[in-house]
Amino acid sequence: MQIQGPKQKLDIGVVVNGKMQGEFKILINNQIQTFVNYNDIPLKFTNLISFKPYYPPGPHTPEQHKEIEKYSFYLNALLRREDAGSN
Repeated sequence: MQIQGPKQKLDIGVVVNGKMQGEFKILINNQIQTFVNYNDIPLKFTNLISFKPYYPPGPHTPEQHKEIEKYSFYLNALLRREDAGSN
């Protein structure tokens, strides 16, 4: 899946691949499920309830800053996968 941003293009499968950890609460079949790995979230779900990616303790390296800056793209990718209106 590719996500277009204002100035960059992300390939979520490559960039996230095992790196995006946090607490992600997703509504699926009227039940809230919690995921700790972004890649484990199903491609379709009812609603995104909570998006709390892990932030490494500072000070951050330039690589960590680049990864953190992508979190809003990951959030928007999840929002586009919501299937709330089609039930």
